[in-house]
Amino acid sequence: MDLKTLEEVLACLDEDRRLFFYFEEQYAVYMLSKLIGEKQHLAISQIRQHCLAKLLNKPRVKSIIRHCGDGVLTHERLESFIADSYKTFVVTLAHWGHCDSYNWSQTSRPGVNLVLQFNLTNEHDQMVRNIGLDTELFKRWGHPIHQQKSSIAWSRIDFDLESGKALIEEIQTDWIRIASYHHRVAVCAQKNGNEQYRYGGAYYETEKTLRYTNQFLATYGKCWSEVVLGYSIQFIADELGIKDVYYHDYETGAVLKNLRSSRPPKSLYTELPKKFCFSQTSEGPSFVIQDKRAKRRYKKIKSPMWWHLKVA
Repeated sequence: MDLKTLEEVLACLDEDRRLFFYFEEQYAVYMLSKLIGEKQHLAISQIRQHCLAKLLNKPRVKSIIRHCGDGVLTHERLESFIADSYKTFVVTLAHWGHCDSYNWSQTSRPGVNLVLQFNLTNEHDQMVRNIGLDTELFKRWGHPIHQQKSSIAWSRIDFDLESGKALIEEIQTDWIRIASYHHRVAVCAQKNGNEQYRYGGAYYETEKTLRYTNQFLATYGKCWSEVVLGYSIQFIADELGIKDVYYHDYETGAVLKNLRSSRPPKSLYTELPKKFCFSQTSEGPSFVIQDKRAKRRYKKIKSPMWWHLKVA
């Protein structure tokens, strides 16, 4: 979209930080709540006939259903679920891309994307400093991260209010990838009896790195993609008011975003959307495939595919 349109939308939103309290499989509870909608209640037998049926098999959802003796799921029952632990993220808004940078900015059409930045808390940053590490070690400034906060990951979103459709261009993390690399190197150094290892012309203490990465990766390593995609869907539906959500197929997305050498993990565009009950379709968002410049790339794809989710 053009920058002016995005700025007008952001002006209508609360641009202050958003606190997101995540618990495991939260997206399943949210999506089932949206399915119930204004009806206030829905028979579980009806949900089993819906494309969201497999969400009923999630352990946390099962624990709620066990107490539904009448076979009915309600907002009250979903909201009564109490998670034993939460992870807190500070979500901030930004933008990425420009018409003149179309060839390298990895947007499906010329223009800008809305960026949701998922930032770690001040308590996390203080913990890093107490260990003796610098948060700058895990940042890559060529990506759409927050200038002051510690962005663990982000999502990029393109949307068109006229057609009522949105496209999640990507979800990505540098922090997890870099922390994982340092963890592997530190483990190897420890096995070899080395108290330090070298990275980027500097030396790092093996013990300090392992103290941090062991805890960090155990906390965020597996859940980050669920956090980012889940909140992105929630933001699109609740704050933008858009119910038709698209997500890139691995091959189609690579062509449209001009990804030539370095591609993201394939599972992010194959297994992850299945987890969220996206269905595959050959028909993509009109605001992308009808764009004059995007068409040139789109024609190169023999069998274009997309992921699509209708948020009830």
